[in-house]
This record gives sequence, C-alpha cells and structure tokens, in this order.
Amino acid sequence: MDNEVKSFSLWCNESGELAWNSKIIMRHSVIYPMQLQKKYKSLSLLTKAVSQGFLANKCEIKMKTAISLHIVCPHCHAINRVPQERLDASPKCGACHLKLFTAQPIELTESHFNRHLSHNEISVLVDFWAPWCGPCKMMAPAFAKATAILEPKIRLIKVNTEEQPGLATRHNIRSIPTLALFSGGKEKARQTGVMDEQDLVRWAQTHNTQ
Repeated sequence: MDNEVKSFSLWCNESGELAWNSKIIMRHSVIYPMQLQKKYKSLSLLTKAVSQGFLANKCEIKMKTAISLHIVCPHCHAINRVPQERLDASPKCGACHLKLFTAQPIELTESHFNRHLSHNEISVLVDFWAPWCGPCKMMAPAFAKATAILEPKIRLIKVNTEEQPGLATRHNIRSIPTLALFSGGKEKARQTGVMDEQDLVRWAQTHNTQ
C-alpha cells in the first residue's frame, strides 16, 4: 500500500475528530478510511504517517469541516444531528428511523410546536389556518406543493388556530391565513392572505436569505 495511495480527503466534525466516511483514491481501487481507523485514531497521527512516507511518498490531505445541523423529526419529534451536506440525501431519524423530510407539511399542536421552533437549525415556515376559513382551504394545496420545493432548507408546518388558540394568541394571529417564517426561534417575516405556489416559494426563499 505504500506506493499506491495517491490522494485522499478527510472530513472532520466541529471538534476536530475524524469522520471516517470519505474515500481514499488509489491507482487501482478505492478504500475507505474506516479500514485505517483502528491504526490512526486522529488526524495528527495520520498526517505524521503520511509525512514520514509510511502511507505514500507523495500524498495530499484535504481536510474539510463537516457542519452538522439539529433537525427535529416530524414523526417522533426527536432531535437529530445531520451533516449539512446530507440534508438532500433523504436522512432518517436516529430514533424512529423514518425520513426527516417527507415533502408534506407537518400538523403540530402546542405540545410540540416550541420544540420544532427552538431546536430546528433550519428555518420554519408556519401556516396559521382554520377549517372554516375559505381562503385557508384555497391556499392549502399551494402550501403542500411548496413543501417539496422548500425542503430541506425550510421546514413547513401547519397550525390549526381553532384547535390551538393558545399558539394563535401567543403569535398575535389576527387574521388567517397567515404565514410566519421563523429562524432560531425568532420570527423573521410575516404575510397575511392567500398566495399561490410560485409566490409562496418566492416569498419564503427571499426572506430565508435575508
């Protein structure tokens, strides 16, 4: 193996520990750093081995920081830590093993609302609505379709204000439908009235980048 390793990349988490999930590209095959984990417990040991020519005479180490985000499961409401680069890879909950993103809005009650608002490290878009509201029903299909476009950068949630009046009062909802975009538990933007799918997506994406 001494003369076969050409180059490899390593992912490290925020604490500097190695994430052994990258590939080592060799002349004739590909192996994974998991095979080296038992021997090299840290990046410093691996770097030392490379510099001493133990793995290869010329070997390039590319170190990247793998940023992880807290994502609350829409099914069991467990808090998951997901590498940012894996958000588009249909990640699953570590507790219930169901998909963290379903391309469907989540119906939440007051008991779980704050958990999603406070612990999700992606933005949360909330549709405050009621069953008797004609405009709310009119906008519902557009909100559902927008979910498939906005996930996984934005979590879409529906709150029935008739069943959850405490949430409506707490967030000062005076007319419906009302859309509210939250980031880090704080409201960033609000829009009252019906929007079609295109306008809804554009509004959410615009305010999510501000």
